[in-house]
Amino acid sequence: MNAIVKFAKEEGYDNVIYLNKWNGYDVYEPVFEGEEVAFVGPPLVILAKGETIRMSTVEEAYRQLDEMNIEPSDDNIIMEAAFIEIVRDLLEKRGKEVLFNATLCRAILADYTKNKFQEERDLLLQAVTSGTAREIYEASDLHTCKSLQIKRLQEDYGLMQSSAQEVVDMLSQILREDVTKTL
Repeated sequence: MNAIVKFAKEEGYDNVIYLNKWNGYDVYEPVFEGEEVAFVGPPLVILAKGETIRMSTVEEAYRQLDEMNIEPSDDNIIMEAAFIEIVRDLLEKRGKEVLFNATLCRAILADYTKNKFQEERDLLLQAVTSGTAREIYEASDLHTCKSLQIKRLQEDYGLMQSSAQEVVDMLSQILREDVTKTL
């Protein structure tokens, strides 16, 4: 394990989390420690087999995720209702402009969520940083805008389709009172 952590550090990460076995490899997720949000692109993983330790290709990373066969359930909904209520409260007290300024949003969200909802915060901050929140708020054709923003979050920021859909749908619900789910 020390060799894998050393490899992760050489690649700019702080540590690793063991995920599973895949195609004869032990699969590790490289992680950053601390409270800072890091946007790193596609969800690359570290693959280890014997003495060989290497970073996955983008294709391998997505194949490994696909083959994990995680079925959607109420337990792993990305945007939990409690988090959505926190964001609604934040907007009611601070205004919609919070979702147009990544630095301000990061600071206020940390205070409002009390270090909970890390995955939801990261997704929302990525959408704020990318300008997705502003695009949704200002869109004249919301349906087309939502589809374009999902595609952009996937292609330019490496989000999984389900994650991109969840954050875009949440933003359109909060900013535009649109409750339709994007398919």
